[in-house]
Amino acid sequence: MSLLAMSSAIAQTTIISATGDGGFENGATFASNGWTLVNDTATTTAKWYVGSVPVSAAGTNAAYIDTAGGTTWGYKTSTPSTVHFYRDVTVAANHPKIELNFSWKGKGESGYDRLLVYTAPTTVTP
Repeated sequence: MSLLAMSSAIAQTTIISATGDGGFENGATFASNGWTLVNDTATTTAKWYVGSVPVSAAGTNAAYIDTAGGTTWGYKTSTPSTVHFYRDVTVAANHPKIELNFSWKGKGESGYDRLLVYTAPTTVTP
């Protein structure tokens, strides 16, 4: 019984919420949702956008890639591009386990396209 009582006493802390802070419901830009955007400005290849163009898994908006100014979601397989967005978060020292959940819809090319999710100190700028 004491083990059950102890396990139920452990609380979860949400750092990034799909429908709140960190999701894409606070506005039409990455900045308004707490993210830093790094798009390739040297070319007109794929860029990240925030909006309701793709079907969202939670809420109304989502982050998506487009080559047509954000009017659709998709990209050209003939033009290479590296674009990303990131967010600095603070994880409390007393949190022994971190769980990350997200929904991703992708239609890429095997061996070429990829989605990377990683951690780094806040001193690193992607």
